[in-house]
Amino acid sequence: MWVTPCTHLSMYFYLRFIPVYYNACFCTQAGFAARSTSILNYIQEARGVSWSIGGDEGDHRACATLPNILRYFNSEVTGASFGTGGKDSDGAQLNRAVSAAKSDGIRAQAEDLVAKIKEMPGAMDKWKLVTLWIGGNDLCQQCNNEKFSPEEYYNRIYETVDYLKGELPRTLVNIPLILDVATLAEATTLVCGAVRLVACNCANGDNKEHTRERVKEYQRLVEQFDGSSFNDGDDFAVVTQPFFRGLTLPRKENGDVDMSFFALDCFHMNTLGHRAFAISLWNNMITPVTMKSETWDPYSEVIDCPNEDFPYIFTDRTMERLAAVRQSQGKEGEFNAESDPSSQEQSKTTPVGGVSDRSLE
Repeated sequence: MWVTPCTHLSMYFYLRFIPVYYNACFCTQAGFAARSTSILNYIQEARGVSWSIGGDEGDHRACATLPNILRYFNSEVTGASFGTGGKDSDGAQLNRAVSAAKSDGIRAQAEDLVAKIKEMPGAMDKWKLVTLWIGGNDLCQQCNNEKFSPEEYYNRIYETVDYLKGELPRTLVNIPLILDVATLAEATTLVCGAVRLVACNCANGDNKEHTRERVKEYQRLVEQFDGSSFNDGDDFAVVTQPFFRGLTLPRKENGDVDMSFFALDCFHMNTLGHRAFAISLWNNMITPVTMKSETWDPYSEVIDCPNEDFPYIFTDRTMERLAAVRQSQGKEGEFNAESDPSSQEQSKTTPVGGVSDRSLE
């Protein structure tokens, strides 16, 4: 079984978990408006709670972010951002995200990140995890500007990943698929609706269905990184995480959108939304490539445990290693949920993963 129902995590996982020491991100993960309570602090960037790079509280129980979850297995993880402020604030560290960024600025952010990492003694010799997530603002413009067509979007990401491969050895690049901004448009208030007509008119009215088709194209092209030549070596890999593909909005019992996950603009996430994103990202990362969930459960607090026999972040190369292990055990064929009885039993008894973060010790 590939997610383990446990009430604690032993040192076994710490000792065998892939040694990620530097956690970094760029693009649109600045935590914009995540802690905003009024128009007075709306534009504040709460980088410390950003789902893929935030490090506030230093503990996944108090603040579930990817670095804080990683720290449970490896206390040496560094690079997470803290507090509030822009990318050049003292607490930003390796969070090089720029609010409102689009893909035409992605290379500059990557260069900024590389320069920052190279300032850190010994960083080139240690493992690094980079999360690259961008495209929402492209989608909000693409119906009016072919500069943000799916092909242009993909080409910019490709060139950036190629640059990272040449500059950062021992690096895993995480690429969550972009989410559907037209679906996000269903989360609204009178004020948000008026703002969105200006800020993201491609997600509204007659443009909505066109944008949804563009979302699928963005996602399809980016998934070409899986199985690509970027994954041929032993010290660099790229893996897409598909949990945003089937995005649905959190809803109350009466069917209304649960706005408690959203910032004041109804477009960005607040701390609760960042928490849900972080848990979904982590659960995708430790799930075999052929079994990754393509949706999220915003109300779930289940943080999956790595498989005891194969405690890795899954990439194409780890799937090859898994196949070799299975062959040595006399098991033939590609691993999937249907081919492994223990996995089938797990899916019947455990929702999504296997452990609530409330039960972690």
